[in-house]
Amino acid sequence: MKNKFTLLVLTLLLSSCGTTNRSYVYSDLDIKVKTALEAKVDVDMSNKLMGSSSGTYLFGLIKIFGDSKFADGYGGWGRLGKLKSAAAYKAIKRGKGDILVSPQYEIKKSRYLFIFTVYNVKVRGYDGRITSIN
Repeated sequence: MKNKFTLLVLTLLLSSCGTTNRSYVYSDLDIKVKTALEAKVDVDMSNKLMGSSSGTYLFGLIKIFGDSKFADGYGGWGRLGKLKSAAAYKAIKRGKGDILVSPQYEIKKSRYLFIFTVYNVKVRGYDGRITSIN
């Protein structure tokens, strides 16, 4: 009986489940920004940037590990929005430009014993540099 209990506990501890989500651009790249200001952006299509971020949450609610630097305007709201924003920040830092053009995100979610949830986010996009603002 003790061996069965030990086997059950080990099985539960080593089990996990995960999901992966990846975004794609399905149409031609067309950059449009609506604002009172007009900006000219040079996009380096030969320089594809990549950044990644991860976060660990207790019971899916309380962040216990993760990044603390974020890029404004990327990612959206909530846990995944913050992780997308942190990945975009790292990608922009790797380039020479100011913005990440056409970001595409890959999100992997792993759960461990329904106690810990780990999100891994990768972003890829093009290096963009703002040349003028009118």
